[in-house]
Parts: sequence; C-alpha cells; structure tokens
Amino acid sequence: MKKIVILFVLLLESIGFIYAQEQVTEKPEQKKFYRKSIMIVPTEIIFNGLRADLELPLKNNSIVIAPIFYYFSHDFKNFGFDSPYYEKLIGTGLEFAYKINLIDPSKKVIPYGELNATYKWNKISVNGDKTHTNEFNEQLEPGYYFSGMEDINIHRVGANFFIGLQMAPLPKFVFDFSFGIGTISSFAPNHQDYIDSYLNEDIRSLAYTGLTATGRFKIGFKF
Repeated sequence: MKKIVILFVLLLESIGFIYAQEQVTEKPEQKKFYRKSIMIVPTEIIFNGLRADLELPLKNNSIVIAPIFYYFSHDFKNFGFDSPYYEKLIGTGLEFAYKINLIDPSKKVIPYGELNATYKWNKISVNGDKTHTNEFNEQLEPGYYFSGMEDINIHRVGANFFIGLQMAPLPKFVFDFSFGIGTISSFAPNHQDYIDSYLNEDIRSLAYTGLTATGRFKIGFKF
C-alpha cells in the first residue's frame, strides 16, 4: 500500500512538472489587428462625387491610393463658388500618399503624418452665348470668349502635407480626421484666359492656383 501511495504521488508530481513546462514554453496568443483599410470621404458625395481611399501597410507605415470621380448633368453655378454657366461637369483624379504612423499601428488611436501628390481632371461644358462679366463686373457681349457650347478641360496637380488621427473603436471599423496645407496648380490648354477670369477667384474655385488648406473626414472598415 505504501508503494502505491508513493507511485501515485510521483505520478502527480510528473503531471504537474509537464504542465508547468508547457505553461512556460507556450507563447501567449496575440490579438489580431487589421492593417489594410478602405474608406470613403462623405463630403465628396455632397458634391456629386465619390472618393475611395485604399490604405495598404508598408512595414510600420502605409501607402494610400485614392481614385476620385465627379459628375454633374444640370445647369448650375458651382454651388455659388464661381459663376460660369456649366451645362455639364465630369471629372476624375488620383491621389497617392505616403502615411507615417507616429506610434504602433496596432493601437486603437493612431496619430500620423501624410505626404501626398494629387492629379485631377475636369471637363466642363460652357455656353459661350450666355452673358458673362469681366473683372470690373461689366457685362460682355455673348460669344466674347467663344460661341455656342464649348468643352473646357481643366488639369490640376498638387501636393499636400496632412496631420491626422485614425481611430478604430471596433476591430474592423475606422474613422479618420486630418488637416493639411499644400499647393495646387490648374491649367486649361486653349482656355487659360477663361479659367483665369471665372474659375480662379479663391481657394473654393474649380481652377484655383495657389496655397491650400484642407480638412478631411473619412470613414470605412479594415480588413
């Protein structure tokens, strides 16, 4: 009986020793976090546009690729920003950015800096026979710039630096707030005089050239 008790105790000690070794060697389970994301900019939808930002990890930082699309098909005055008589506006563009995460990207709240380059193309259809005014608010004769409907192609290139904050309150849900400054240049082959007169009044103008200040809000999900 004594031998049985001794063997039983030795067996329990052996089991305890093996279990303790497994606890030491077993690696703690790491919580999964998501680095890729796709987000939209809600304010673009207000202006009949669509922008989708695809963020891809690059070591501890990221690259962002953002295609942009716009379409209008009615008579409007650029929401009061300018006063050319557009009959139609279409546009597309692409933004490429390098994003530097300032802390561990697995955190729920990540401050970051971002440097981007942007190209946008817009085509507007303008009725040259409608009344326009010059810089002195004097009415010009119909056809002063061109007669009938005219398509104007506007090209815009720019660069910006953003400071932002990305938050993931849920594992796959993300908000992004940022503010940036930069510069943009606009040009329209064969119609430079027209866009200089009507589309380059201030920072809100369609063909503005100069320094810019931009705020942005994005919402999306990670995967």
